[in-house]
Amino acid sequence: MTTEKRKLLEEKVSESQEFFEIFDFFMTNFAEQTAFIDQSKKIKVPIIKELISTGAAAVFQKIPIQITNLLLLNHERLGILHGNGWVEGKLFNFFYCKRINQGMLAISFGKNTQMVRISPKPTEPIQMQEDFIESVADFSKHFKHKFPN
Repeated sequence: MTTEKRKLLEEKVSESQEFFEIFDFFMTNFAEQTAFIDQSKKIKVPIIKELISTGAAAVFQKIPIQITNLLLLNHERLGILHGNGWVEGKLFNFFYCKRINQGMLAISFGKNTQMVRISPKPTEPIQMQEDFIESVADFSKHFKHKFPN
């Protein structure tokens, strides 16, 4: 759970196509470490629910997506958001690296697990480090929707 391992996780998330390997690295080196969980604090960041919804829509091939019991945790020192919940009645886990604006979503289908990379699509570079987007209103200022209402 060191900065070096965080950098390696970020490298894997941004470059590797082996999604199982990426998620296994996260689980082994972070999520299964008691200190990582203990140092993480519950937060609310609406953009993460949107990212999970977008990733799940690709897996389930439908919109809208129902997400329930979302647990969102922030490990401030490492800049990793992580958690779990239910999407369309299936258990999911995710993590998101704030420094690189990318993460992974894993949805369990019993013996099978579907994994997708999650990342916002900015229209221009934005700073999401210290003042991570806190609301959907802030989100709409920085991201352009293809089909605005």
